[in-house]
Amino acid sequence: MGFDQKRGKGGKECLCFKKDESETLSENVEQYDLVALDVHVAFDLDEVLKASTFVLGKSGIGIVYKVVLEDGLTLAVRRLGEGGSQRFKEFQTKVKAIGKLRHPNIVTLRAYYWSVDEKLLIYDFIPNGNLSIAIHGKPGLVTYMPLSWSMRVNIMKGVAKALDW
Repeated sequence: MGFDQKRGKGGKECLCFKKDESETLSENVEQYDLVALDVHVAFDLDEVLKASTFVLGKSGIGIVYKVVLEDGLTLAVRRLGEGGSQRFKEFQTKVKAIGKLRHPNIVTLRAYYWSVDEKLLIYDFIPNGNLSIAIHGKPGLVTYMPLSWSMRVNIMKGVAKALDW
């Protein structure tokens, strides 16, 4: 998008937006609805945004929150960072492909939200913590019990199966 500054009636300035011919419709789409990837999704964006949250972790691609809805349903919501400047159609295609994955070692993507300013991925919440804490413990955690080597091997086999799948 570009803009031209012009003089309107009475000498007042106005900004007129013009479409850059190199842009396509998919690059300009703004979406403001939660898109369910599962028929069992019974919540909307307002419920997710108003729910109580707890930060689970941060990474280079965003922040993951534990979200508890009013009805008690617990979700994991990944808020993608500024680096996610993908075009809407590209984002939508990738997210729908991820949403179709069904495997015991892959967390199910239930819904997504996309707008120019905000991108959310909504997953099932898995209450057992994460692999890093299970292996290394957590600072300040007094009762840390390291995983046995047989448990670690089982986890590695599960990861290998998921990657092979």
